[in-house]
Amino acid sequence: MTSLGWLLGILLTAILGAVYLKAPGLLVAALSAQEFITVGLYLYAYVFFMRTDPEALRSERYALGKLAIDKGVIGDDLAGIIEVEPSGTSIVPAGKKGSDRQ
Repeated sequence: MTSLGWLLGILLTAILGAVYLKAPGLLVAALSAQEFITVGLYLYAYVFFMRTDPEALRSERYALGKLAIDKGVIGDDLAGIIEVEPSGTSIVPAGKKGSDRQ
């Protein structure tokens, strides 16, 4: 979750708490205005990056997976990283046969 997302949650909790505790209307209005501004910033940032750099909106896992595919690397945290020959079409590492796989 981003900083703006946390701010949205905190402000929403503050607004609900202020209403529940019957705080002055000016305080509730100020918190609501801040919440509205935060939602506007959140939407502006999303649209800005959607137009200028859509890759920035993707998850880190997706970005790292795409980078590994682009570099021709396969593997995981258990098997480690396995270099793949760019000219080969097989995804099975050299030296492994179909019967060797589990």
